[in-house]
Amino acid sequence: MRTNSLIDSAKISDTRFQTDLKIQIQKTNYDELIQEFCSWLFFYTESTPKKSEKICRILLQELNSIPNQKYNLICMAYCCLLKALIELNDSQNVFKEYKIALRIFQDHNLSELGEEIIDTMLMGFEKKGLFQLEVHTAILREAIYFFNHFNKYSHSITLMIAVAQIFSGFRAFSSAYRILIDAEKMALKENLSIELAKIHSASGLVAYNEHDFENAKNAFESAISIYHNEQALVPEEVMINLATSYMQLKFYEKAASLYESILNNDDFQKQHINVIYLNLVVCFRRLKDFKKAIEYYDKIDKDFFEKNLDPENKIEFFLISSNTFSKMKDFKSSLDFLIKAINTIDQVMGDINRFHYRRGFREKYFSRILGHLIDLTEPICINQLDVEKLLQIFMYMNVNSFADWLALTDWFSTTKMKKNIDKSVIENFESIFDQLKERGAPIILGFHEKYDDPFEDYGVNKSSDFQSVSMIWNSFNTSLQKLIDKGNLNPPYIETNSFRIARKVTNKYLNEKTFLLFSYYTNEKIFFFYIVNKKLTRFEVPINNYLKFLATLTMYQRKETTLLNFKSSLTELINSSFGYFSNLIDQIVDLKPDTILNFSDNFLHLFPVISIFNSDEKVRKIISDHGTNISSIPILYESKESSYSLKTYSGIFEPFKELPLLHGELGLSKSVSSIFRSTEIINLRINEQDINLKNTDFIHIASHGFPISSYTDPFLSTISGPNSTLSFSFQDIQREFYHYNYQVVFLSMCDSSNYSNRNFFKDYKTNENIGFPSLFLLNAKSIVISINWPILDIIPFVFTYYLFTELNITSNIERAFNKTLVNLCNMNKLELIKILNYIPDSQLREKKKRMFENMDDNYLPFKDPYIYGAFTLSKLL
Repeated sequence: MRTNSLIDSAKISDTRFQTDLKIQIQKTNYDELIQEFCSWLFFYTESTPKKSEKICRILLQELNSIPNQKYNLICMAYCCLLKALIELNDSQNVFKEYKIALRIFQDHNLSELGEEIIDTMLMGFEKKGLFQLEVHTAILREAIYFFNHFNKYSHSITLMIAVAQIFSGFRAFSSAYRILIDAEKMALKENLSIELAKIHSASGLVAYNEHDFENAKNAFESAISIYHNEQALVPEEVMINLATSYMQLKFYEKAASLYESILNNDDFQKQHINVIYLNLVVCFRRLKDFKKAIEYYDKIDKDFFEKNLDPENKIEFFLISSNTFSKMKDFKSSLDFLIKAINTIDQVMGDINRFHYRRGFREKYFSRILGHLIDLTEPICINQLDVEKLLQIFMYMNVNSFADWLALTDWFSTTKMKKNIDKSVIENFESIFDQLKERGAPIILGFHEKYDDPFEDYGVNKSSDFQSVSMIWNSFNTSLQKLIDKGNLNPPYIETNSFRIARKVTNKYLNEKTFLLFSYYTNEKIFFFYIVNKKLTRFEVPINNYLKFLATLTMYQRKETTLLNFKSSLTELINSSFGYFSNLIDQIVDLKPDTILNFSDNFLHLFPVISIFNSDEKVRKIISDHGTNISSIPILYESKESSYSLKTYSGIFEPFKELPLLHGELGLSKSVSSIFRSTEIINLRINEQDINLKNTDFIHIASHGFPISSYTDPFLSTISGPNSTLSFSFQDIQREFYHYNYQVVFLSMCDSSNYSNRNFFKDYKTNENIGFPSLFLLNAKSIVISINWPILDIIPFVFTYYLFTELNITSNIERAFNKTLVNLCNMNKLELIKILNYIPDSQLREKKKRMFENMDDNYLPFKDPYIYGAFTLSKLL
């Protein structure tokens, strides 16, 4: 048997191989020798990928130096190189070499050789963790344009459908539809009927993922019609997807009938049998035929889903199993399956880097998990279940893009200090990350999110600003993966894994001295949950009065109703809700907790929880005497600060005639406070260019306010809205303030607590809590005090007086804040007059004092939920 000298020399050393190769290619019949060598090398890469990569590069170097290049041999060498890089998990270099190889064969019109390169590259898709799904789109994009170059449109359409499904999986539906529209035009132009049917079927899947089940049904029916017209066999998947659309449209009998007809078909391929069984469980459960539902559930091969490589199939199985066991009253098994679903979602999230893609994947399951949570906390079962497992569900429901951003920035700060990673790799990622921050991260403009499409830079819209943002995201993915590979690092978002957050919260807060309060809503009810001493309790409040309150607040913000009407609506909401809170208040009074943490749903952030607590005299006494702290947690991330030392103060205001107390409010930092070593008061109209807040401990901004939710897109907002051209913008705060060292921010302006949960194009299901308090928390070591609704300027003046007075006594900012609210309630007329004497302008001082001159000396003018409920303290965990 003839030996191959190249194989022998490659096993010895790189140098020996290169010397032998130079000799062999001088011979006339070297083709067969190198082909045989490449066939061996392709499999040799599996055991020795690093050595094989070097051999491949030597081989390519020598083959490219031959005057009459043999492109079939170059193709084989590139296939071996790609295989070696895939085995090395070198995603960045494998993508780079893949593009180079495709360009070579495209330039020389060698389509079949290019197809071999594509086939080899697609092998990398099968290797778990090599390419993130987002990078898949860029790889497929190169292949699509390669096939288009050679008019192989059927190949292109197949890959375009694959790209559309990836986008659809991240809820980037506009991008998915755009690609499918291009594919449909191509199929119609080239008269590719079967491909057209595949496109319609793919459109149905996109519509299905968007929960547009009616259009999904129509698309699947259209695809089936085309197959019938072409007398072609209808793929089983299309029939199954049509049945699933019927199921989602609540045509359960029709769906079950179609599923069972598929099962009874003589040509039925059994690879889909477990999916059909699973969906039949849903259908018969909805039809109240629990016996048949259990029969089909028992038929399911559980290992098929437990070991399935497709995580979304796993998630579906776990969620449906959770629901099924809940209906069977086996609540512990139901909870276990729900936790498995959440853990699998978190696992998938580890491979998703774009902030908006991460949010999109989370919200895909948000409503269903909320439904499961409500089912598992019914009175019949709530005390049977493990509270720590239930806590993980709450954590999943509340994590958001701000938490992801904090995790990424912390991860990179740590990574930069590592000595084992090439400095150029770190600097490359840092440069791209900085570009993202400039464009907006974590919250980006709705247009940039909607049109984040890797095809943009190849499309007709080359003048678009969106193109460059998409390219930055693509570079971000590639450079991040290289950084992970080079440093052998964990993914950056591990700190926002719901299990990990739940562990931290358990260790820190699951005790008898802390109350954790959560809230979510449905069309009819608000569900409140609280955990204390490892016991979970749920109570429900009708939502109608809260909706009325929000409507009245909106009218008051627009000056379409009076302050009296707004106060009346607030009081009605508190009075109607108080009875539902009575058991919680009784426990607070009994246990005298150190901390109450409020994790509210974004929609419920203005529900007057603090007003309800402070309206009870016993709770106020506990806050005053025991020091109970009540805080809001808009971002699930651990703070870097455990104690605070306030030495420097910066007060910023913009003078308005209708807000004459702003300057005097900031002046209290000198006349009342004794803790600040240095203070500065900045008039924006005079000192706009002189602001330097990087090393200020306490930032106090007093101005007009404007609800961020009034903007079509929060990215375009400013703190004072149209009331000022000088106020800080959302973009500036997001881009700059996260690396400042402030410890406290007081946003003394109307509606500064307001949150948005949408952009120009869509409402978010997840609790993004997009607002100025969240932005200022991104330095990961601060506390933010904000104002919930429009108030008179005398209220923050008095609040500031008490806050500084309390900070003279304690360095605990939360304690000072909560004691201040109690002081507002307990303050009589004489105390108020004493405080108003700190107004520096004598005419204004006397004017404000005259407002109260007819009141009894012991009257409590600020004992009003409109006043003491107007302030919120937000912080990290």
